[in-house]
Amino acid sequence: MAPPFRNNTHHCNCSYASTAASSNASQPSLLVFSGGPAVGDIRSRCLRLSDQSTTEALAVRTLLGHRLPLDAQKAKFEWYDIVEGNHSLWDGVSKPYRETIRAFLAYFQDQILRRSDELFCFSNGSIGNFFFAGARIFFQSLDAAIFLFSRVSQIPTESLVLPVISTNDRLTLGCELWDGTIIRGQNEISHPTNGSMEPINKVFPPANPTVLDQLKSVDCIIFAMGSLFTSICPSLVLLGIGEIVSSRSCPKPSQYVNTIFVPKDGQIPLDIDSLAAQGIFDVVTVDSLQDSTAGILFDPKSLIQSLANLLRGNA
Repeated sequence: MAPPFRNNTHHCNCSYASTAASSNASQPSLLVFSGGPAVGDIRSRCLRLSDQSTTEALAVRTLLGHRLPLDAQKAKFEWYDIVEGNHSLWDGVSKPYRETIRAFLAYFQDQILRRSDELFCFSNGSIGNFFFAGARIFFQSLDAAIFLFSRVSQIPTESLVLPVISTNDRLTLGCELWDGTIIRGQNEISHPTNGSMEPINKVFPPANPTVLDQLKSVDCIIFAMGSLFTSICPSLVLLGIGEIVSSRSCPKPSQYVNTIFVPKDGQIPLDIDSLAAQGIFDVVTVDSLQDSTAGILFDPKSLIQSLANLLRGNA
């Protein structure tokens, strides 16, 4: 959905707040080696917003979106080919961009070589994540790394990508129960192996002040699709965010979470009676696309229009 929003918000300020917490299931080798916050979600958002209007912009996007092979040895060879500037992924990237990107990839490689006591695995590694890690370690700032990545990938100046927590420390998704038990990892929260857990104890880490400032001034707040407790709540529980969201004059969830969007020709059957019992009385069919891998998907333009109609009360 990010590219259509980017294309339709050239004259609007649009901020994307993203978590920087590890679920203990992704980027394990990178996080164990470099520490700091997880950058996968932020890097993914930046790439989706990146410029695609020129040949060079597409080349930069392809380079930063590239993943190394699963085979560890092949991944290592390809990584060295990229760092040394010999890989075909550099084709179409001009010298200024090439030197800027290579500098931070090389800096990340230098950090690896300095830790001779640990073996780094490049398997399935993301070039964008390595660039992000190099920039973050160099600047000792996640915000500075995001700023650099945004400029290199030519994200529109009206769009901001912000971490909900501004820190250079490693963040792990977890929760604390009332009895003091700590649960770490997304899977253990969403699908606990022990079904008799104690009630959760609420904690409120401080939010990124820039995110709070943006929430105070926006006309519309959109919650991304995802798991309630591991994708949405990690942002909402931060100190100050819930209070600002509730104080805004934007339409509240109770005003519009009574509609369900379904893709045309989708294969998931709907139980209208069960939906109505939960307060969802309106089912909107949205144009769809056929994807060779994922199957039936929402048509982005049609979904955006449907969301706009809903917010205007015309769904």
